[in-house]
Amino acid sequence: MSKTILLGKDMLQMDIYSLNLRAFVGTEVTILNTADKVRQFLNLDNSVDIIISVNKSADEELALEVLKVVKEKKLTIPVCSIGEVSESEGIYHIFNKNLELKELVRFLAKFFDVTAKNMVTLNVGEFYPIPINYFIGLKNMTDVYTRVNLADGSYQYDKKCRKDETFDQGLLEEYMIKGLKNLYIPSLDRLKFTNFFTTQTFDRLTSENLSAHERIGITDMAMHMTAKEIKSIGLNAHTSIMAKTCIESIEKTIKDYPKLTNLLNRLLKSPESWTYKYCQILTYVTNHMVGKTEWGSKEQVEKLNFATFFQDLEFLAYDLDAEKLIPILNNDDLIEALNNGLSEEEKEIIEKHAATASELVKDLPVTPFEVDVIIKQHHGSYNGIGFPEDIQGNISHLAQLSMVAQDFTRELMRIYKPDQFNPGKLVKKIQLKYKKQRMKKFVESLESITF
Repeated sequence: MSKTILLGKDMLQMDIYSLNLRAFVGTEVTILNTADKVRQFLNLDNSVDIIISVNKSADEELALEVLKVVKEKKLTIPVCSIGEVSESEGIYHIFNKNLELKELVRFLAKFFDVTAKNMVTLNVGEFYPIPINYFIGLKNMTDVYTRVNLADGSYQYDKKCRKDETFDQGLLEEYMIKGLKNLYIPSLDRLKFTNFFTTQTFDRLTSENLSAHERIGITDMAMHMTAKEIKSIGLNAHTSIMAKTCIESIEKTIKDYPKLTNLLNRLLKSPESWTYKYCQILTYVTNHMVGKTEWGSKEQVEKLNFATFFQDLEFLAYDLDAEKLIPILNNDDLIEALNNGLSEEEKEIIEKHAATASELVKDLPVTPFEVDVIIKQHHGSYNGIGFPEDIQGNISHLAQLSMVAQDFTRELMRIYKPDQFNPGKLVKKIQLKYKKQRMKKFVESLESITF
């Protein structure tokens, strides 16, 4: 079997690439996140056929770093870069930064001489591994097995769930706690499963039978799939439906967890992405704050929920560290981040991301009225560029409310600990930052959040 290394920081993105490459190309995929780990891997096994690397990660050029490793070891493994490189000599192929999954599959199928006709008959063994978290709440389109290692070094596959049944969630959690990474399906069903999984992810979000616990994990996956599609093909009727499904699921989670403490306890120690957690908690906070204003309405909530989903969308790119970038809310934060190694490229993205996101949504018919303005001004800048020292009166009221909510959410995620959290103390800390009367009123609304 051919061997491929995928190098990148976004594990969900790498998992999606891996699942499709294994299914459609039949290559054995190893996911790594640093050039040093590639070096360690090649010390043990240098029979790798190709390396695909996201190039930019913070101020690193990963593709060039791994190319150096390959040259140091005097190997001839082709190295491909996702994104432009500062020096292209020695790079086998350069993909567009916003690489579409189907392009990657086509490229490797051609590289390994895999045709559409023989994809189905690839030698991938009788059973095919699928990441265990993919089965959360999933009604299976095939039988599902666990793999048992036998004393003679062979494997035994035990059926645990039948076709058209949903995996027992208690048993699934037990497996995950024990560290089980994969479940197995018949290899002949792998192509159908890969397409089925993407469709089912969004279908499950609209199901009335989805539990609150399951909804969170599936919304996280759906949010990343949506961001990937939007970055690949833009915001159109198809991707708008995906985004709307995610937003509605985030709203349902707020109803599932009326007490913020319960939501925090569920989210902050769970494996979902930081970006999703921030979006979910921020949506909860803004919904509460709108409800405490004199002019709050269902329409205002809808606008803020739409804006909250899209305003930081650019940070879902697989080569950006969202947990480092999204909490930068003002010039002081930006200066501190620069002192801690923030690159000039990241600085430019931070300073322009509000304007970029606003442009993305403004001409789409499904965008609620004035949402593009809220997104553009969600850091207090009239034109969506940079961070102003003082908030002017011409900034949207909902954008000002969002600024307070972002500040509160960021601090909450940093300091919250069950049984040790003092909400009143945090509100007082936020109050010290705002002098204008309207902003003070927004801060006061935080005092009545149900913890």
